Amino acid sequence: MKEMFFNWLSGLGVEVTPMMALVIALGFILLTALVLHLVLHRILLVRLVGLLGKAQQAWLPPQLQQRLFYRLAFVLQGAVLLGQAEIWLPKASDSLALIELVAQLWILLFLLLALFALLDCLLSVSRHTRLGRDLPLRGIFQGVKLVASILVGILMIALLLGKSPLFLFSGLGAMTAVLMLVFKDPILGLVAGIQLSANRMLSVGDWLQMDKYGADGEVTDIGLTTVKVSNWDKTITTIPTYALISDSFKNWQGMTESGGRRIKRSVNIDMTSVRFLTAEEQLQLKQARLLAPYLSRKEQELSSYNQQLSDAISCPINGRHLTNLGTLR
Repeated sequence: MKEMFFNWLSGLGVEVTPMMALVIALGFILLTALVLHLVLHRILLVRLVGLLGKAQQAWLPPQLQQRLFYRLAFVLQGAVLLGQAEIWLPKASDSLALIELVAQLWILLFLLLALFALLDCLLSVSRHTRLGRDLPLRGIFQGVKLVASILVGILMIALLLGKSPLFLFSGLGAMTAVLMLVFKDPILGLVAGIQLSANRMLSVGDWLQMDKYGADGEVTDIGLTTVKVSNWDKTITTIPTYALISDSFKNWQGMTESGGRRIKRSVNIDMTSVRFLTAEEQLQLKQARLLAPYLSRKEQELSSYNQQLSDAISCPINGRHLTNLGTLR
């Protein structure tokens, strides 16, 4: 195509010098990139976002979809720019090398951002499923983002240096100790998130109590490095994710799902105040409607039991009698 166009210009009597060929090629590349940008961002994506807005999908916000599609559009623009440069520019030229470098960096960057947007969409969808509520997917997705950022960063540095990515990966072995120190909290948080999900120890929405950090409320977010707890007084407590593995905490979710709660209270009673009820006290207590059936039933039960003791009933300790403590209970 390039040769046909230049031959056409030569047929018109236009002398095509190397400088003119370079200017014409850069003009075509710039024009193609501009037209593609206008078509994608002013026509196609606008209509697509409008259709998504009319659909009103509550499970996936339109903002996340729009972010994903726009970033994929930038990836396509970078790929088209790279293809146009290889078509119009001469091989082994400095301009081609520069445009290829910029286009490759552009594609890697927006591929990474598109991956971030895709993970955000998956996280939004998972919140409406049982799996998303049971597993701390946000922390796992943050770990994936961190690993992807490191890999893409290495690839971009390799492109800028003109070295193979394997050369940089081999150097990571010597930097393991430094990386472990720098990324200590994310690594511990990622491991803790996997253990929390594998053992089903904690999920978003559970009632968590951790007195060491002053947390007593509902878990609102489980991230890569922190867990947010909304306390019952509407304050927010932030706990390191790995602290849920290294320290002990209380999860009240089982009690919540059971629909009831056992409450224990202590009542102090003076031992010297416990005694048998007199006949006058029993008559007085029978005037209460709630106690009358109980007292009548207990009197019949105790009377039949004491009659079986015959002469042994002369000693009060051998028989059964109503006490003030038993009646109070």
